[in-house]
Amino acid sequence: MQTLSNLFTLLFIFRENISRGRKKHIWVSVSADLYEDAKRDLSDLGLDKYASAKCYSLGNYKNQDTIKQDEGVMFSTYNTLIAKNRLDQLLQWCGDSFDGLIMLDECHRCKSIELDGEGNAKKSSSKTGAYLFATFMCFLSKCSTNPTCYFILQLKL
Repeated sequence: MQTLSNLFTLLFIFRENISRGRKKHIWVSVSADLYEDAKRDLSDLGLDKYASAKCYSLGNYKNQDTIKQDEGVMFSTYNTLIAKNRLDQLLQWCGDSFDGLIMLDECHRCKSIELDGEGNAKKSSSKTGAYLFATFMCFLSKCSTNPTCYFILQLKL
């Protein structure tokens, strides 16, 4: 469960990036249920038009689809993102001049994601979680601009 302070930190950083004219953003979390929560929370911050018109879920696209929206936030779960071609699909949508925000919410929870023989997510080891982070880091290093990446960890003290 995400703490209120983590959530509002994410939302205010997101709002700031939108106000600076950054067009595309990525929000990855552990549960598909958080997509509707994120839209509601963006509305609560006064971004209701943005939330209703420019929030997308990667899970609603087929993995061979080309995503045509030229701005907005693409929400994904870690399980969706590591399925066949999904990370490539997302990075293609971002393009080489991506300068938006990448939010990897509760990223400590993706360490247990692994793929089965069919390329579908299963839980058992850390092999694919490390691959996901390495791919994001390579993507960030190749961008011609300076995207901002936030890793949001749920720390238990």
